[in-house]
Amino acid sequence: MDTIEPTVFPKEEAKGIFLYADYVTDDWLIDGTASKSSSINEFHMSGLDLRHSNKTNKQYTDLDTNQRLYYAATGINGEINTGNGDLSNAFATLNGYDTWNYSDVNGVLNQLDPETGEPLYDLGENAWQRDPNGWKTVRLTSFGSTLDPKINPLVESDFPAGYFPAAPEVLTAEQEAALTPDQIAERSAQLEAREAALARFGGKSLDYYVNGRVQRPERDFESGEVNFERYTELGNDAFTLTSVKFGGRHSREILETFDLRVGGAR
Repeated sequence: MDTIEPTVFPKEEAKGIFLYADYVTDDWLIDGTASKSSSINEFHMSGLDLRHSNKTNKQYTDLDTNQRLYYAATGINGEINTGNGDLSNAFATLNGYDTWNYSDVNGVLNQLDPETGEPLYDLGENAWQRDPNGWKTVRLTSFGSTLDPKINPLVESDFPAGYFPAAPEVLTAEQEAALTPDQIAERSAQLEAREAALARFGGKSLDYYVNGRVQRPERDFESGEVNFERYTELGNDAFTLTSVKFGGRHSREILETFDLRVGGAR
């Protein structure tokens, strides 16, 4: 699996105004505060995930023939060696990925029938199911697509030795002429078994997924406060009330959020 790290595009902006006022008379002190602010935060994160999956036990339906075929082996081999505890000897290798095609660069889907001159892979009224570059179209509810397996066909050497029946031994013309009917039938059955085994497989699996999120919270905040203080001289030497204070506060905050997941649709 190959993954391109997500890309993040953050943006934030905030504005506000704050007012203070005091009013004083002989016996009164009045003060007030008012504020109003707004903020916008824009956040966009997206990442592209390309997956080379070894799905030799899973089938897919070929768009052109409607056949159910097994996916071919990826041919990608990796090795991680920890160095048996010695990090100076640790290493990792990955090979086989450089032979892959990530679109129909070789014109596989543009091939013509040599006898009729007609396109070999023409979906007709179902052409919407596949783009000219080989990628299948993306549904609105999906987050990725699949490359037509024909773009990366089966390579027999990607499978373990002996996975498919062996081909009949290559013979010279003289050797073929000397074959008995039973030997000819045996070679024919061996070839048919091999061709049948290979015919069960299509091409390799390559998927891509787009993941991420777009968020835009918008916040509006306003508040007000007023306080009153009345100076007094109530009481006696043991207890004196010099002032009385009272006031009120009000605040309101409104938050609206635009939140969507990034998908694979065009």
